[in-house]
Amino acid sequence: MATQDEAIAKLTKEKKALQEAHQQTLDDLQAEEDKVNTLTKAKTKLEQQVDDLEGSLEQEKKLRMDLERAKRKLEGDLKLAQESIMDLENDKQQSDEKIKKKDFEISQLLSKIEDEQSLGAQLQKKIKELQARIEELEEEIEAERAARAKVEK
Repeated sequence: MATQDEAIAKLTKEKKALQEAHQQTLDDLQAEEDKVNTLTKAKTKLEQQVDDLEGSLEQEKKLRMDLERAKRKLEGDLKLAQESIMDLENDKQQSDEKIKKKDFEISQLLSKIEDEQSLGAQLQKKIKELQARIEELEEEIEAERAARAKVEK
């Protein structure tokens, strides 16, 4: 009986040890499952971040392409604007040259007009002098006719 009691005590002890080992294994299993859950959540979160980053990357690539396209368009517009400015500057230079030429022609014409007016004034004065002389001569002729008429009578 003592042997049986010893065997029972031994079995009870082994049972207790197995139960503790079983409980420890269950605790370890729960801890590992918790780790798996945590890692799964982290993995899901990281996959979402990767998806978000890939979406942002695609958006940035598209934006960069749009900006590059806009840059090329603006460079083309700038080139056209610069060409237009050069054309306008050439036109302005030609217009300035024409204006200088016309100003010179106008100054020559004004000088000619002044000369013509001066000549006209001189001729007017000469005409008045000659008209006065004609009147004097006509008076002299009239006086001579009157004198001849007297002499003839």
